[in-house]
Amino acid sequence: MKLQLIDEAYPVWEVSDFDLPAIELTSIKTYNQNYESETTHLRQQCKPDNRLHNAFSTVWNDHTKMLEKFIRNCFDTDTPIAGFCFGHQIMAQAMGGVVEKFSGGWDVGYKTYNLTFQEKNEKASVMAWHQDQVIEKPKDAQLIASSGFCKIAGLKYGNIGLSLQSHPEYNSDFLKGLMRERGALLPKHAKDGFYENIHSPLSTERVTLMIKDFFKANS
Repeated sequence: MKLQLIDEAYPVWEVSDFDLPAIELTSIKTYNQNYESETTHLRQQCKPDNRLHNAFSTVWNDHTKMLEKFIRNCFDTDTPIAGFCFGHQIMAQAMGGVVEKFSGGWDVGYKTYNLTFQEKNEKASVMAWHQDQVIEKPKDAQLIASSGFCKIAGLKYGNIGLSLQSHPEYNSDFLKGLMRERGALLPKHAKDGFYENIHSPLSTERVTLMIKDFFKANS
């Protein structure tokens, strides 16, 4: 599966390949039908002259409530689900965690996390681009990734949910394009050192395997 960022206000940059198993989730059809009714309004709110800095802005209230309902439905029906960046945050919030605009500011660029998954302790380096963070995990979630700046960077919810704060699908070219188009929104300190290790080796294959193993084990 190949992921792309599609936004009418910005170019489309190709990102990393993800070879994930195809999983049929019939509940997504109902969610998509409901989601489409909100699409026009939300797109208008995201024009370049009306950019949002916070994914949990009040503009998104209807969208986030609907998405939280969808997430809880996945848990109620034992339907495996994975989320990344905002997906990590909204899953935590839906299941009782706390998400806030982080007092330490933005986390942008090439980041290395302590990864604990399947009783293995290792390092994983991937890209990140976020200001909000999960600051209190849901009580039943297991911490599987962390860094000095982002303490709750990955969570596992038994056999149902898996989430990461990072963007394992981003590569260096994509992130440079994102900085070129969106960097003006960031404070200077968030951009300091951005290009120093932007081409360092990524753990895309390792993280992809982790996601595949999660779905294979629980589908």
